Amino acid sequence: MVRASPENSLEVFKDYGRSLFLTAFNVLCGVYIAIMIIYLPLRQVLGDRFWLLAYFNNAVAYCFTPLLLILPLGLVMRRWWVIIPTVILAIIAIIWVGPYFAPKRLAAASGPTLKVVTMNVGIPNPDLSAIKNWLLESNADVVVLQQVNTFQVRTGQLSGSSIRYPFQHGVFFSDVPWGNFILSRYPIRKIDKLDIERGPSIAMQQRYEIEVNDQRVAVYNVNFAYPITPDGLPRIRIPIEMTLVQDALRYDPVMRDSQIREFLNLIQGETLPYIVAGDFNMSDQTRIYSDIAKQMRDTFREGGVGLGATWALVPGDGFMARLTSPLFRIDYIWHGDGLRPVDVGQGPRGLGSDHLPVYAVFELSTP
Repeated sequence: MVRASPENSLEVFKDYGRSLFLTAFNVLCGVYIAIMIIYLPLRQVLGDRFWLLAYFNNAVAYCFTPLLLILPLGLVMRRWWVIIPTVILAIIAIIWVGPYFAPKRLAAASGPTLKVVTMNVGIPNPDLSAIKNWLLESNADVVVLQQVNTFQVRTGQLSGSSIRYPFQHGVFFSDVPWGNFILSRYPIRKIDKLDIERGPSIAMQQRYEIEVNDQRVAVYNVNFAYPITPDGLPRIRIPIEMTLVQDALRYDPVMRDSQIREFLNLIQGETLPYIVAGDFNMSDQTRIYSDIAKQMRDTFREGGVGLGATWALVPGDGFMARLTSPLFRIDYIWHGDGLRPVDVGQGPRGLGSDHLPVYAVFELSTP
């Protein structure tokens, strides 16, 4: 019997590894390309009408990220069956996602301005002191908060801001210990609690008329339904405890989208310059986003750069909190006519919430 030399054994091992890599590459590329060829047309045709498709629609921008690895490797290995479809997908990605990263220039204000901050403070957040301190530093004129716990209000966690914001108002549910809260340095002249369908999903919206230098501006504080099945249970019971899988099986945008459409019908009659701020529980990749964008202007899209993700953060200052970044933009500031954004952005991490705050500075048109 002739034994293989160490050199021959090494070559055999290299050939085996190369063959294994090429096989895995071909399989993974084939699966990815097939999924994208099926998914993209289905998204255009069906939109969010099918729950599983609607779930993946939230993250469509991330569906193109494998191209960063697949396309260069396909070019190096000259796999034309990989290169041609991935080049087409790359062109689609540039057209689709590229404008998010294009630099935008906002002209400086030449008249009076109004700075608005919105933030979901997070129901489990035990202490709002970090949020309150940042709000005071931000020098905002109007602050709209969601999921403020009634305990936080009773213990005066927001009252220390009364010198800066003498006009404050909260709306809370009778059956759950949280609600929406607004702080304003300008007088609140009118308060309307909007009668939007609640259903089994908790949501609330308010309209405020704020007088800014003898000019009234309507500010809406909104928090639409979390997209989950009415009973909160997954459609299919499986013995897998992975959060992403369970979230997909429980995903249901019907109530949220119904509330948003009802709100859009309501706001059509708005006669004042208006701002809509809050937690929409909706990625800007969903189909319902385009319905909103037809009626209102997305302030971050006008002046922000990047995806502008605001959720989900890992609260705290631990290792996971520093390692992870938010994935989706679900917190928004929209506006109508009579207002022009001159500065937009996000607040810092480490405020104890799983959401990032969002701010916008508007120039008010002279009436």
